[in-house]
Amino acid sequence: MVIQVPQDFPNIQDAVNAASPGDTILVADGVYNESVHMTTDFVRVIAVGKDVVLDGSNNPATSVGFRLVGVNGVAVEKFRIANYPYAGVWISGGGFNRIAHNKVLSSGGNNIELDDSTGNVLWKNELIGAGADGIDLAGSSSNWIVENKIRNSSRGIDIFPDGSGNGIIGNTISDSGIDGITDQADGNNVALYNQIYDSGSSGIGGHSSNSAYLDNDVKTSSSQGIWATQPNLYIADNEIEVRRYFMWVTGIN
Repeated sequence: MVIQVPQDFPNIQDAVNAASPGDTILVADGVYNESVHMTTDFVRVIAVGKDVVLDGSNNPATSVGFRLVGVNGVAVEKFRIANYPYAGVWISGGGFNRIAHNKVLSSGGNNIELDDSTGNVLWKNELIGAGADGIDLAGSSSNWIVENKIRNSSRGIDIFPDGSGNGIIGNTISDSGIDGITDQADGNNVALYNQIYDSGSSGIGGHSSNSAYLDNDVKTSSSQGIWATQPNLYIADNEIEVRRYFMWVTGIN
């Protein structure tokens, strides 16, 4: 079934509450001052207008734009998500969700955060001005982070411990306060074909064993292009142009 906002329901959350697995919610132009909590599997929420804005300016400090907790197969696409104090999109548990073609602005915390979630696809989002990370993966494995544009965050992409097997592919990351990509997870992550510019510290901080960093373009990082601190890293065919060190290797026997 197709549900339309505001024709069928005045706000997105009411449409989500009424949806069943397999339904599609189409959201027309407008500014929606709400936080949307997704609770049903296999629901697609798609902005179909040219200016569909989810605005958190008047929400409490714990609010997020889209909150996906324990759901599978949900899609959120083509929204402008702005001014949420915690995160623009937060996925906790569940997996195999698709977050694509969104523009997330001025989140107080992370623009997109994944906690203990698996198999999600974050594709072609534009993420600007996070108070913390553009994309934060905490305890999350086997996710695909592909062709996103991330700028003006503390870290562009941050992979925390207890996660592995994530693919970071073809992203453009610029003006990060610390690293473009920080990999401090349990290993077996791949960073491939990323363009990383103007990082405050490292283009890639490689603090995860058994990971691979291949064919990345790292330019004008303030410190090192790639900082490797763990064993069994495969680093090859990267183009590095930095102010201090092409690659800095510490703590590896």
